[in-house]
Amino acid sequence: AQNYLPLLALFVIYLAISSAKVILTQSSPYYNTEDETNLHFTENAVQYRYAKMIGDGTGIPEVDTRLQHPEGIRVSEELTITLERVSGSLYRVLGLFGYDVPFHVYSVYFIAFFSSLAVFPLYLVATRLWGGWPGGILVVSFYIVMPPAWMRSITSFSREDFTLPFLFTGLACFGLSLRGNRERLMPWSAGVAFSLAAISWHITNFVLVILFLYAIAVYFLYPDERKTLFDALWPILLLLFITGLFSDLLRNKGFVISTPMLVGYGL
Repeated sequence: AQNYLPLLALFVIYLAISSAKVILTQSSPYYNTEDETNLHFTENAVQYRYAKMIGDGTGIPEVDTRLQHPEGIRVSEELTITLERVSGSLYRVLGLFGYDVPFHVYSVYFIAFFSSLAVFPLYLVATRLWGGWPGGILVVSFYIVMPPAWMRSITSFSREDFTLPFLFTGLACFGLSLRGNRERLMPWSAGVAFSLAAISWHITNFVLVILFLYAIAVYFLYPDERKTLFDALWPILLLLFITGLFSDLLRNKGFVISTPMLVGYGL
């Protein structure tokens, strides 16, 4: 039973931070259970609108002239809409089981609980770095009380919140793959996570730059680690390359020949 106590504690922390985000949003003067007006605005409102269109079954238009008039905007080629597809599709699935709350109420719970999934990869890394579950629980506890961990999630429906668990998972799996007892699947897990992040949020490129700059430093400062570094990087680059070829958005943006990817190829 003691083996399950850390996981139980982690799950309680996850529920606590997720619920806190929901409560703080519902306490906002912009929130009304009966009316979605003014709950989301600017970029968040655009993402919310597309997610609701998927949730209602109408789907996202190929060219949206309401967003950019008169020429319209090619949505799948110019915008990251993974958040919208996942949240809207989940809403439709839940509807099959009798879930019938208004979409704007659902959106608050979705973004709060999905963004808080970041605590799980954070716990995984902390347990490996600081000798077991006490260090993991301590690090996660510090994380959830810091304002950046929850402040931007209030009244939000942002790609940043949605992408954060993927970025945390990618960095965690990459870091673990550099250890001496490297797990075989860790580099591939990192590649999947970073690929999902790349099609979810444009700022993922900045994170990849930081990752590859770190790899350059390791390459020159620790020559004995070059083989391990190569084994950790090439699955990430391969999966990012494949994603860049098959994603309409990334193909349109020239992702496979972007600066971060070129640096990765150089490594």
